[in-house]
Amino acid sequence: MKISLNRTHEGFFGKTQTTVLKGVCILLVFIHHFAQFTEYHRFFSFFNAIGPAAVDIFFFIAGYTTILKLEKTAPSDYNSFLPNRALRLYFPFILINITNDNFTVGLIFLYIASWIAYKFLKPQHRLKFIFLMNMFYIILLLFIKKYDSWWYDRIIPYSYGAFFALHKNKVISFLENPKWRRSLMIISIPIFIFCGYHLATMEPIVPVKFALLSIFTCVFVLTFNYEFNFECKSLNFIGEISFEIFLLHQPLFNLLNTFIGSNYLLLIVSFVLTIILSYCLHLVWNKLIKRFIK
Repeated sequence: MKISLNRTHEGFFGKTQTTVLKGVCILLVFIHHFAQFTEYHRFFSFFNAIGPAAVDIFFFIAGYTTILKLEKTAPSDYNSFLPNRALRLYFPFILINITNDNFTVGLIFLYIASWIAYKFLKPQHRLKFIFLMNMFYIILLLFIKKYDSWWYDRIIPYSYGAFFALHKNKVISFLENPKWRRSLMIISIPIFIFCGYHLATMEPIVPVKFALLSIFTCVFVLTFNYEFNFECKSLNFIGEISFEIFLLHQPLFNLLNTFIGSNYLLLIVSFVLTIILSYCLHLVWNKLIKRFIK
C-alpha cells in the first residue's frame, strides 16, 4: 500500500485511482451486507453507516467512466455501446434476477439514458437529459414503492459523475486552489459522519440526508484523490472484480450459512470463496465476450 502526494495530477481519477476506489467500496459493501445478514448492527455500525456511501461512489464512477467512453466513441459506433455494456454486466444473469438486483437494473436504465443522449441529442442537451432521466427513475420508484426501499436514492451520483467527466478540466482548475480544496475536504467529513449516523438509525427525512450524504461523499472522494495518490495492488485486484463480488457475495452468505454456525468463520470463508469465484467468473466471462465479439 502506498499513499503519496499527487503533485502532478496526471493520474487524477484515472483508471488506477478509480479501480482502487472500487476495491475499497466493494469491501465496504461486503461488510455492510454481512452486518445486515448476521444482524451485527452495533458491532459493524460504522460499516453499516458507510455502506450506502460506497454505493454512491460506485454510481459516481459509473457515470464518469460511461460518459468518458461515449465521448471517445465515434457517432457511427454508438450502436455498439449498449450491447457491450449489457454483456459486461452479465445480462443473462441479470434478466433471471431482475426483481432482486435493483442496483444493476438502475445502472442499465442510466446506460440506456446516456446512449439516447449521445445518439439523438446535441452536446449541449446531453447532460440535462441524463440528469432528468436520473431524477425520473428515482421519482418513479418513489411513486411505486413509496419509502419501503431506500436504495434508489443512491443512484443520483451517476449524474454527478457525468458532470465531472464533461467538466473535468474546470473541476481541476477549481481544485488547484489548495485552500478551496482542503476546506471542502474538511467540511465534507463531519457532514458525511452526521448523515451516515442518522441514516444508520433510519431517522426521519431520509431522502434529504441521502442527498447530502451523496453530494459530500463525492466531494470528499474528489478532493482526497486530488490531494493524495493512493496505490495498492490488492485493492486494484479487488477493484477489477468488484462487479463479480457484488453479484456473488450475498448468495454465498445464504449458501454457506446453512453449513457454518460461527459468524466470524462465515465472514472469513465467504470472503475467500467470493474472491476466488469472482476472479474465475471474471476470467471466463471476459474470454466468452471476446469470442462473441469476434
